[in-house]
Amino acid sequence: CWRFWLLIWHALDPFFESVPSPQAIAVRLEEEWDRPPTVVEVAAVQQMLINEHNQRLINGGIALGAIFLLGHHER
Repeated sequence: CWRFWLLIWHALDPFFESVPSPQAIAVRLEEEWDRPPTVVEVAAVQQMLINEHNQRLINGGIALGAIFLLGHHER
């Protein structure tokens, strides 16, 4: 039973996470790269994060849909 709830919890994680702002991305990249990132680099990283977030939302929706269908399967 706990595995079922854990699966639901992991499927809901993307709904509560947000994509960082360009300023936060720029600060983190500057810390990692030891130089200020360009606007194009920040925009590229933000777009990659947005794409990843959208994919996780889709996967979470599919997982929740599958759980719903399994729970309402008529025997």
